[in-house]
Formats: sequence, C-alpha cells, structure tokens
Amino acid sequence: MTDFLTEMNQGPLVVPHRIERTGIRRGLLEDLALKILYLNGEMTLIELSDHLCLSLGVVEEIFQFFRKERLCEVKGMTGGTHRIAASVEGRQRAADLLSLNQYTGAAPVSLADYVSRTKHQSRALQVAFHQSTATKYGCRTRSRWTTRSLPYSTPVFTGGGSNQKSQIRTGAGCFAIVLASSPAAN
Repeated sequence: MTDFLTEMNQGPLVVPHRIERTGIRRGLLEDLALKILYLNGEMTLIELSDHLCLSLGVVEEIFQFFRKERLCEVKGMTGGTHRIAASVEGRQRAADLLSLNQYTGAAPVSLADYVSRTKHQSRALQVAFHQSTATKYGCRTRSRWTTRSLPYSTPVFTGGGSNQKSQIRTGAGCFAIVLASSPAAN
C-alpha cells in the first residue's frame, strides 16, 4: 500500500528547462519555433514559450540559436523578456519548412515521456478489503485487510463520500474502501 501511495505522489510533471531534457531533437524544436514565429510576426519569448508549451529555459536556448544563425531580430523588450521577429533569412527558412510540414502547434512529447505519463494516469484504483467481506465474496486475503488493484474499466459504485475514502462495490461483488486513486479518477 505504501509503495502505491508513494508512486502516486511521484507523478507530477517534471518540466524540462534544457532542450536535451525534452527528449525531442533540437532541430525539430527549432524548426517548429521558427514556423510559429514566422506566422505570428513579433512575439515575446514568453508568448513563444506558451505557444510551444515549453519552458522559458528551452525557448531561451532556441532564441540563442536563432540569434547566432541570424534567423530572428530583437525588436525590443516587453516585461523583462525579448520581443523578437523572424529575420529575412528566418522568414525564408520558415517558408521552406512550412512547405514541407504545416504543423505549428505545441511541441511534441517524446515517446518515453508519453508512455510514462500514460502509465501514471492509468494506474488502477488501490482498494482495501476487510477480511470478512473479502472472504464472504470469494476474495482471498491473508491478513485482516488486503489490497487489490482495480482497473478503471471495472464497474464500481461509490457508496458516498469523497473519492479518497468511499466504499465501492466491485464488479466481483466485493465491497472495499478506496485508499487512493490516480489523478485521472478525479
């Protein structure tokens, strides 16, 4: 039970602040940012960060690359951050990139991060069965209380109260008390 609760609390998203930590190729992120900048005209780094759904640290790295390669021009400062626009070279490259791929949405997620997050969100319900109830309905138990995981597809009926401490009736007919559930259940 403790392991499950520990796992549940380790689930917050870790936002990468370096390109390497995103798990996505640097070139792909730079190309995506350049297309977005080209289509939107002037943008602050914060606006670009919001559009890409990436941290400001990652966007700062992309910005430094753009400056080095002369793909953007700094138009000024807004709220303590640079306001930039694609340079002539940047506009040409972005137009070429758009002819190959028109996607200009949020940055993709690496397959490893996607799989990890999906597993975390689809954790089964962790429930505790009292020995008398478990035995009555044919659920095996070795101690007074036992735990069992139920996939979300298992039909359950809450017996009232909050999601954290409510009685449920499982598809197998066993009554239990919900000890914890994944964020997807809330």
